[in-house]
Amino acid sequence: MPADAVPSAKDRAEGYVTEIGYTFDYHPRTNPLYMRLALRRAGLEPPSVAQACELGFGQGVSLAIHAAAGSARWVGNDINPDHVRHARGLVEAAGVAADLHAESFVDFAARTDLPSFDFIVLHGIWSWVSDGNRAAIVDFVGQRLRPGGVLHVSYNALPGKAAMEPLRHLVVQHARQADKGEGIVPRIDRAIDFAARLLATNPAYLQDTPGLARSFDTLKDADRRYLAHEYFNRDWRPMHFAEVAAHLAAAGLVFAGPAGYSGAVESLLIEPAQQAMLDGIDDPVLRETVRDFLLNRGFRYDYWIKAPVERDAGDGLRDERIVLVADKPALPFEVRAPLLLRGKGPPDATVSAVLDLLSDRRARSLAEIAASLGGQASLADIADVAELLLGQDLVGAAQSDREAEAARGATDRLNARLLDGFEPGAGRRALASPLLGGGLTVSRDEAGLLRGAQPGDPGMTRLRSLMIA
Repeated sequence: MPADAVPSAKDRAEGYVTEIGYTFDYHPRTNPLYMRLALRRAGLEPPSVAQACELGFGQGVSLAIHAAAGSARWVGNDINPDHVRHARGLVEAAGVAADLHAESFVDFAARTDLPSFDFIVLHGIWSWVSDGNRAAIVDFVGQRLRPGGVLHVSYNALPGKAAMEPLRHLVVQHARQADKGEGIVPRIDRAIDFAARLLATNPAYLQDTPGLARSFDTLKDADRRYLAHEYFNRDWRPMHFAEVAAHLAAAGLVFAGPAGYSGAVESLLIEPAQQAMLDGIDDPVLRETVRDFLLNRGFRYDYWIKAPVERDAGDGLRDERIVLVADKPALPFEVRAPLLLRGKGPPDATVSAVLDLLSDRRARSLAEIAASLGGQASLADIADVAELLLGQDLVGAAQSDREAEAARGATDRLNARLLDGFEPGAGRRALASPLLGGGLTVSRDEAGLLRGAQPGDPGMTRLRSLMIA
């Protein structure tokens, strides 16, 4: 570790960036409702989530939306006091209870006044903290996650992130040499400019690393708040799947499956000879490691479960509900083309029939969808389609109408606060949907409609069905 990266005695954040707040993004995969179909498809019983926890919740947008739109009681911890103040303002505006703390992971893990949890969320944090903090997180999960409970963890993965490490090291080293009196954003700007000029000289590393120029183009245009927290912490640790599995095994967790419903699309990208190799691997850790290698995966969203209860993969599928959330209900060409050309995945006709059925924007169970298609597809076929559409953010998991109605008051109050904070020039932001039990991303124009909307206003079809009907 470089000498200038060693935290001082006063550095309670242990090298994690707190000078600038994180982004105000919403992360749908952290919604407890989102995991139900994935676990059932894996032959596992999803927990009923009454108590949930988010570690490193950033501005608290996801936590507040889930606390308002769902039925779980949320506890959270983030090292940045400004994040905690913002999150508390959101949950107070919603009129819901949430227990939020601004402590180190070590101190938070040592608390004795916390409940046991059915669901714990860890988005991105795993890659940005020290080994000691990771050990504290593992200990916390091992102690606080109930049997049958689920951990959602997302992280920078290898081998996909391997090529970025030298570039990240370069910009961080440059930022460390900058005038310490400058704020972090000017230092990031100068470091990015320096890297651009260096890459323009066509160094050998750039020549030998396909895709690096494209990755840098994405990086240089990114929100500086995101870059500060993603790349400029003291610790930045992409990991192989097997390393993460070894850490979480110490907490009694086993891999339950991907949290991004990515399998339906990934199967289209894997060549037959590659799939044959995967099919011949019994060990789940080695199989996921090989899959990451085949796909050159740079980020993973995963579910891990403690003391899982196995069920037949078909049990419970009938009642799982989905609803259309996209503006334009159509598969992207890069997904639809492999479906048609390779003959893998759900038949194109079935996908189109499901999208047509859902175009009225009414939530339906998988059993209802299968029945409406008149035997065209089995329940398992419909579940395949649902996974594909969830993975493409065309549909969302939906809770019952009764649960949605119970959440409506809190989501209305939270949305009033979120709309007030929809600053000029903002891109897309999330609001709370009682039907989704979580967030719905809206544009600035849609936010403007909602501020003074009446149910019959033009352009309100999507929003009305998901939020205010």
